[in-house]
Amino acid sequence: MRYFKVPIINGELDIDYLYLHSAIATSETEAYVKLQEGFRVRPSWKEITEEEWIELEKSVQPAPILVEPAETAENRLARLEEQNLILMDALATTFEKVLSLRAIAEGGIAE
Repeated sequence: MRYFKVPIINGELDIDYLYLHSAIATSETEAYVKLQEGFRVRPSWKEITEEEWIELEKSVQPAPILVEPAETAENRLARLEEQNLILMDALATTFEKVLSLRAIAEGGIAE
């Protein structure tokens, strides 16, 4: 686990919530977070030590944990379109392979 001071922008932590372990909001514009491995550090973050995190936990009344924001319709549509393109590409690749195998089976020459 690693620890960072991060900004809060429009009420949301400036992080990928997938990696959030816990958070302590110290104001409306900043929070301290404990992140699980896999995240990418952003320029707006400032890393802190585990000792600083422990001291912060002791001294600050934790705010309610910020929940992951609901996915917007635009984000969901973009995600579904991307997944659709991936599936269409996989289907096209499979179809090409089937045609190639059929040509071999019929005595034709494959690529």
